[in-house]
Amino acid sequence: MQTSEQRTTLANLAKGAAMELFDIELEKVLENIADINRDPKKARELNIVLKFVPTVTPGIVLVKVGTKSKLSSFNEIKTHISYGRNEHTDQMEAYELVQTQREFWQDEKETEKVHRLRPKSE
Repeated sequence: MQTSEQRTTLANLAKGAAMELFDIELEKVLENIADINRDPKKARELNIVLKFVPTVTPGIVLVKVGTKSKLSSFNEIKTHISYGRNEHTDQMEAYELVQTQREFWQDEKETEKVHRLRPKSE
């Protein structure tokens, strides 16, 4: 094991890997904030987790570095279904009411707030 006389900091811990993990997780947080399908007012959280595990060798400790984030989940998506018992099979069935039937619920404008999660492939 090669030792160094350089004092340990977060910036140089694991040859900079701790900071790199932070950068990767930060990008996820920022992408989550920028996503129009997520709650823009909900706070996100990013934690750098350092675990110090003593070893049998005096003066040496194993350091495990990780990151954890709490992101905003997708906004609710609402739809309507019609359900009933099939008169031929006697089983319950459900069918989604398609957007062309939206005029039945003129007061419900939530469906207009839904944005595509992924762009259509061309």
